[in-house]
Amino acid sequence: MRGTPWIYVAFFVLGTVLLVLVLNAAFPGTLQDQNNQIELVRGLGILVLVASSVVVGWRSSPGFALKQAFVWLGIFIALIVVYSYRFEFSDLAARVGMNLSPTSPVQEQRGQVSIGLSTNGHFQASTLVNGTHVMFLVDTGASSVALTAFDAKRLGFRIEDLTFNIPVSTANGMAYAAPVTIDEIKIGDIVIYNVPATVMGEGLSSSLLGMSYLSRLSSFTVDQDRLILRQ
Repeated sequence: MRGTPWIYVAFFVLGTVLLVLVLNAAFPGTLQDQNNQIELVRGLGILVLVASSVVVGWRSSPGFALKQAFVWLGIFIALIVVYSYRFEFSDLAARVGMNLSPTSPVQEQRGQVSIGLSTNGHFQASTLVNGTHVMFLVDTGASSVALTAFDAKRLGFRIEDLTFNIPVSTANGMAYAAPVTIDEIKIGDIVIYNVPATVMGEGLSSSLLGMSYLSRLSSFTVDQDRLILRQ
């Protein structure tokens, strides 16, 4: 019976080889990538260590050693599956994150970001303005980006130094805004520089992401409950 554990090890190795062949057939070209080859060698090294521990532990407790071998095999297979579908899992995580926090931008691809519809029925964009977080209400009816006085102060604008000479019609009547220029507005990997904007002294409850930003994009479209921005 001394050779019994080696029989199981042989089946273990054979099963591993078959698994690699099956995965290579299911994902053709995967093993041509050098990083994937390194990961495969690393994984096979782990399997060799596991198989060796099974042989050593067989003498003291054959049943426990065999059980541990199958547990490690299951873990190894699970890791391979997760790694093979890592991009799908990443996309799934992004979708879940978008539902949990719809204002957080989701990077669809390079230069393309989507924003989910908020519970209030509007698109609200979580952005970085000059490195400072600002929440904007997306408003295609606004001719320019408009900042509340509160957000303007957070961005370093001195309200007392601004000239409020632009008449603006609001829900509460006529108000006046001051022209400013924002160095950069970043949403995901989309960055727009030198954005004309205004600072509202009053009459604005939320900063608006208007056309002085949106018109600088290559396109922006609404797809069901998502706003898709493309640079």
